[in-house]
Amino acid sequence: MKWQPIETAPKDGTEVLLFFPTGFWRDDRKIAIGFWGIGDDWFEGEADARSMTDFGDHPTLWMPLPEPLTN
Repeated sequence: MKWQPIETAPKDGTEVLLFFPTGFWRDDRKIAIGFWGIGDDWFEGEADARSMTDFGDHPTLWMPLPEPLTN
């Protein structure tokens, strides 16, 4: 898996890894899980009232979530 331009990210509600160059607004982390949702913006898994980009930078890269580990 490689980082891909955000313009190529799925916009069908699929959760993906997102890269924020200056940090995600809640805690300045650079990588977060999110999906494209209502209002044409990025949201975290639970889609709370605010989008992921309300107080910070917009993601510039994305990649699919890794497959879950199995025993």
